[in-house]
Amino acid sequence: IAQTDIDFCEKYKKKSNLINVNIVDNIVLIKKKLNIDTKILHFSTDHMYDKKNIKNTENSKNIINNHYTKQKLKSERIALKDNAIIFRINFFGFSKSKNETFTGWLASKLKKKEKLTLFDNVYFNPISLRTLCKIINKLIKNKSIFSKSGIYNLGSKNSITKKDFALKFLSNRNFKYSVTKIENVCKVKRSKFMQMNISKFEKNFKQKLPSIEKEIIDEKEMYEKI
Repeated sequence: IAQTDIDFCEKYKKKSNLINVNIVDNIVLIKKKLNIDTKILHFSTDHMYDKKNIKNTENSKNIINNHYTKQKLKSERIALKDNAIIFRINFFGFSKSKNETFTGWLASKLKKKEKLTLFDNVYFNPISLRTLCKIINKLIKNKSIFSKSGIYNLGSKNSITKKDFALKFLSNRNFKYSVTKIENVCKVKRSKFMQMNISKFEKNFKQKLPSIEKEIIDEKEMYEKI
């Protein structure tokens, strides 16, 4: 449950705060009040990273470019007090939610035959929703999560620009596009260097994460079947 529209969060700070911060706070309070013995898995974001030419670790300095990032950091601090597991993440893939992921947006634009505006200065290493669900399911089944806590970067190996991601995902398809910098389009400042070091997750949870190239190919095949 989250409000991930950065422009909305900037414009409606109180309303988005109710979703991105207060819900986490209420879950922790209810858990304590009712003495519920369970582990909270909190999905955070990679938007607090913005350092060029490095793969950000969980100890990298947090950079707050907008109110959305500020809210996610607040919710992390609340969850950490309850020894929660926090996954800093950026995901893509087919979803039935009204909130489109990056691939959903690309597929929608392609279907409508609309010209794409792609950013060549935004770097990230997202993971697909399908892979994410498999990982979480595996963690829950073997109960390894109950002895863990803290912040973990969860993404794919290797980083990529949003432009190159789109071109790989839509390869062999006919479409028009232009390339620009994100600051030329988005009014609210956003992070541009969100590439994450994922070694801590792989070591602690003993799971190998896939490459971004494989994730794109697998998701591309999934969309072609729909």
